[in-house]
Amino acid sequence: MESSLIYRCFVLVLVLGCSGASTRVDGAAEGESARVQPDGDSEPESVASTEAVAATTVSYQASTTWINHYQVPCSGWEGKHFCYLVADSENGPWRMEYDPIGGVSLEWGHVYEVALGFVDQGDVGVDAPSISTFVSEIRTDRMVDVGSTTFEFRVDPQLGELGYRYLTMTGADSGELSDRTPFVCESSQVCDLLETALEDDKPFAVSFGYGPELLPLVAVSINR
Repeated sequence: MESSLIYRCFVLVLVLGCSGASTRVDGAAEGESARVQPDGDSEPESVASTEAVAATTVSYQASTTWINHYQVPCSGWEGKHFCYLVADSENGPWRMEYDPIGGVSLEWGHVYEVALGFVDQGDVGVDAPSISTFVSEIRTDRMVDVGSTTFEFRVDPQLGELGYRYLTMTGADSGELSDRTPFVCESSQVCDLLETALEDDKPFAVSFGYGPELLPLVAVSINR
C-alpha cells in the first residue's frame, strides 16, 4: 500500500509539478519563454515593453515578420485609422495589419525584421481584438534611402468614422497626418492641389517621400 501511494505521488509531481510553482510556456521559434503565474497573469521575459502583459496564454510566431517603412489609412478596430504593412518576406507581398502592434515604437522610414508575440486577452468586447500583438524581438532595422523612396498614401473620405480627417493643413506649405506625423509640400502647387482634394469627398492619393531626417514627410504629388 505504501509503495503504491509513493508511486501515485511521483506521477502527480511529474504531471502537475510542485504545488504553487509557476508553469513555463516555451516558444516554438526561438526558445523564448514566458512565466505564467497561477492567477493567470503572464509577463513575457524578452518583450521590449517594460509593462507586464496580463493574459492566460503567450505564444511566439515561428517565422520572421517584416514591417514596412510607412503606414496607410485603414478602418480597423474602434479608434484605429492607420495600419502597418506586414509581410512574410522582405520583398512582400504586403498586407495590412489591422490590429495594433505594441512593445516598441516603430518609426517611419524604417523596415523592420521582427519576431512577434501574441497574447490571448480573452473576452475584451466586440470591437477590440482578443489577441494582442507585440514585438518580442527586433532582428534587423534598416532605414530607407531618403533620396529615392516614395510611397502612396491613399485617402478615402468615406473610410473610418464620419468626418474623420486623415490629414490636415497646418500652414501654407505644411500639414500633418492625424497621428501628428508632420509633412511639408515639395511645392506650393502640391499644397494647392492637396487643399482642393481635401475639400472634396472623393478618394485621392498623396505620393510622399522623406526629408533628410526622414521627418517631416514630403508631399510630392497628388493623384485624383
